[in-house]
This record gives sequence, C-alpha cells and structure tokens, in this order.
Amino acid sequence: MGGCAVDLSNNAGLTLPDDIGELGPEITELDLYNCSLVGTVPPGIGRCVGLKGLRLHFNGLTGVAPEIGRCTRLVGLDLSVNALRSAPVAAIAGSLSRPESNVISLWKNNRL
Repeated sequence: MGGCAVDLSNNAGLTLPDDIGELGPEITELDLYNCSLVGTVPPGIGRCVGLKGLRLHFNGLTGVAPEIGRCTRLVGLDLSVNALRSAPVAAIAGSLSRPESNVISLWKNNRL
C-alpha cells in the first residue's frame, strides 16, 4: 500500500461530507486546515483506517465522532483553533499507533 495524500487546505467553504469514509484505507494524509469547516467530523472518518496524519486546525469544528478511534495508524492529529465542545479523548488516544511519537493538538479550543 503506497498511500495517498489529499491537501485541500485554505479552501473556504468546504464541508466534511458524511461519506468521507469513501476516501478509503489508501489515504494516509488528509489536510483540511483553514477551510471554514463547521459541525462535527462525521463517523465515516473511521473508515479511513490508513490515516497517519489528519490536520483540521483553523476551522469551526464543534466535535469529533468517536469512530476516529478506528484510525489506528494516526501519528499526527491537529484539531487546534476550532470550537470543539467535546473530543472523544479515549477514542483518539486508543487510535494512536506509537504513543512515543504521536502529536495531538487540541490547543485553543476554548469550549473544551
């Protein structure tokens, strides 16, 4: 599996579709920072099991579906500078593949 990176950063007006999981297990990097995203990261993200890096910072996200815990290859997750009201911390922590080299950023989410 060679993997695939998708970078749609800095594109205001994007939305996270419910069927984001259709990207499949081949996607390893997903960059959607600074896209004016709002709402919750949908449960379908859990079908992107090949994800190693997920960058969703500088948006208006309010939550993350616990299905993110199925992304067991994650080594980098950036949810900083959003409007998160809750984060499935146990699911996120359980998804991390190498705790010694992982980065999770929840910085500047003043509703957490």
